[in-house]
Amino acid sequence: MEKMVDDGHQPSCGRKVVNFFTKCVFADINRNLRAMVGDTPLEITQYEDLAGQLNGCFAGFVGRYYRIAVLERPKQKSE
Repeated sequence: MEKMVDDGHQPSCGRKVVNFFTKCVFADINRNLRAMVGDTPLEITQYEDLAGQLNGCFAGFVGRYYRIAVLERPKQKSE
């Protein structure tokens, strides 16, 4: 689970400002998962946001900024 920017979207000005502080404390929130996976042998098999899936006031608000991703190594074709 990570805070990623969706494909084809650029971070907003507000997110860039917040990222200045979050990157110093814990994480860069403006990364793109597909760019990070790049040329690795991994495939993204599931990628969804958590909007509306978390309970609680704070969790419900931040859920739209978090993604769950499943990365798998492609199965080798047996000969």
